[in-house]
Amino acid sequence: MIAQASLNLWDEEKVYSSGDPFFKDLLDSIEAAQKTILLEEYIFDRDVLGNKVIQALTGAASRGVNVKLLLDGAGCSQWTFFDAEKIRSHRLELQFFHPLLWQRQHSHILTYLDFKKVKAGLALMNHRNHRKSCIIDGQTAYVGSMNVSGRHLESVLSIRAWRDSGMRIKGDQLKALTGAFLDSWNQTGSTSVVDPMPLVRLNSTLRQRRASYRQLLCRLKSAQSRIWITTPYFVPTLRLKKTLETAAKNAIDVTLLVPAKSDSKIEKSAMEGAFASLLKSGVKIFEYHSSMIHAKILITDHQVLLGTSNWNFRSLFQDNEVD
Repeated sequence: MIAQASLNLWDEEKVYSSGDPFFKDLLDSIEAAQKTILLEEYIFDRDVLGNKVIQALTGAASRGVNVKLLLDGAGCSQWTFFDAEKIRSHRLELQFFHPLLWQRQHSHILTYLDFKKVKAGLALMNHRNHRKSCIIDGQTAYVGSMNVSGRHLESVLSIRAWRDSGMRIKGDQLKALTGAFLDSWNQTGSTSVVDPMPLVRLNSTLRQRRASYRQLLCRLKSAQSRIWITTPYFVPTLRLKKTLETAAKNAIDVTLLVPAKSDSKIEKSAMEGAFASLLKSGVKIFEYHSSMIHAKILITDHQVLLGTSNWNFRSLFQDNEVD
C-alpha cells in the first residue's frame, strides 16, 4: 500500500496562481541549493526577473553547486553566443536547445553551411523545448507555464501581468523530470529518457507523444461530471474536438477558459473558428479579460493536470512538454 501511494501522490505539492510568489520561492530554493540545479526555459528574458535568476544561479555556482541552464534557441532568440559566454564565465553550464546560428561559436558557423546540415537545421527549427522546469538537488521541482519573464509579475506590470499557474513538487517521480532534462541537455533523443510515471506526462519521444495523446483522449472519455480546460491556445485535433462535443452532449460539464486578448492573433482566429460547433454541442466558453491568461490546466472530475502543454498541434506532436 505504501509503494502504491507513493506512485499516485506527490510527497509535497504547492500550487501557484501568480508569478510573484512562484518566483520568490524558486529564487529561495536556488539560494538554498547544495548540489545541483537543472533549469530549462523556453523563454528567458534578460529583464529584472531574468537578472535576479542569473544572479541567484551564479551565486549557487560560486558555492560549488553544479548549475545547468538549458535555453530553447528559438524561444531565447535574442540571446547570442557572446551572451552565453558571459554566463559561462561564472562557472555555469549553459546550452541552447537546437541553437540558432548566432548562438553558436562563430568559428564553427561555417561548418553548418552545407546543404545537408542546413536541411537538418531547418527540420530541428520546428522541434522546440517548450518545457519550463527547475529541479533542485533532485528533491524539489518547480513546473508550470511561467517563463523567466517579468510579464508574469504583478510587481512589474500590476494588473497587466499575465495570469499563469505553476507548482512546487517533491517526490520519487522527479526522476522522470531529471531524465527528461538530461535527454534534452544531451540533445540525442535517447540517452536519458525516462518513461513518464503516473504523476508525470512527458512527450520527448515519438512513443511518448503517442502515449500522451492516447492518455489525454482516455482522460476526457472517462470523465463523469466535468471537463474544465484553461488554455491560451486552443486549436485541438478533430478527434479531441469531437470528444469534447460528445461529452457535452452527454450532460458532462465541459467548460473552456481562454484569453479575450491573445498575444497571437493567428492562434486567436483559429480558436474562434472552432467555437461555433463546440457551443452548439453544449460546451461553455468563457473569455478572461483582466489580462493575458497563459495557464495550461485540465480538470477532469477530481484530477488536475497542470504544466506546459497547449491544446494545439505543436504541443501534442512537436515540442517537448511536461505536465
